[in-house]
Amino acid sequence: MVEELTNYIEKENKCRFGMYLEQDHQSIFAYHADEEFETASCIKVFILAALYYQVYQGKCNITDLMEYRKEMRTTGSGVIKSMEPGLSMSLKNYAILMIIVSDNTATNMLIDQIGGVEEVNRIISLLGFEHTRLLNRIDFEKSLCVGVTTPREYAKMFSMIYDEQVWKDDLSREMYSILRRQQNNMIFCKHLPDEDVLNKGTEDSPIISIASKSGSLSLSMLDKENVCNDGGIVNTTKGSYIATFFAAGFEDPNIEEDNEVVEFMSRIHEKIYTHFMKYGHFQKEK
Repeated sequence: MVEELTNYIEKENKCRFGMYLEQDHQSIFAYHADEEFETASCIKVFILAALYYQVYQGKCNITDLMEYRKEMRTTGSGVIKSMEPGLSMSLKNYAILMIIVSDNTATNMLIDQIGGVEEVNRIISLLGFEHTRLLNRIDFEKSLCVGVTTPREYAKMFSMIYDEQVWKDDLSREMYSILRRQQNNMIFCKHLPDEDVLNKGTEDSPIISIASKSGSLSLSMLDKENVCNDGGIVNTTKGSYIATFFAAGFEDPNIEEDNEVVEFMSRIHEKIYTHFMKYGHFQKEK
């Protein structure tokens, strides 16, 4: 499969691309896996971990309420910006919105709750990441950059959560539960069998869950690189694996299902999934 993936990427790739695939803590396939990429909303997984560090330290409870005020509103993805000010929700519910619908307003509110960009980055460093950092709160009027990571470090973040090694086992399980609810699974699911995807989580599908977080930025009109990323844990009846995908510098800013980069990366995952469901394992990278 390693040769098949390499040949496909070298034939079809038309952008700056990196990916990483692991199973049972073993590197299966790495392609520019240590190159730094703009995270877009993928940085929100690290912000989630930073929030739960505050819980771990006793600085807050995940059930604490926080009020949404008009001045907190920011642009981009999410639903809170469309709601009336005065809304009060738990930190956990803001975290859920940050992940499952990639809510930017919820993200900024949580960054502020944690203590700002520098504090988020301090906590990221505590987790052992050398290349991952939050660059800015999300405010596209001030900066088009959100964060930076590598395909390998993004996979490591998911691996640590899945292994219940982020702060405490119960906190890791809560984070994993939130990531399982993410609604944008284009890259992971576009070319999988319909019955496997539609029946995910039931006895009629081999897919138990996909715990993931995607991110994208359409910036070509502003002389910046378009960005499309995804990563997560695919848990099946035959076991689990972690895959991360990062693409930048492609032409089409419309990052929907018919985007050629979404097609490219979803075809890669189709090959991974098909191989895994046939054999239940991967050949280790040589």
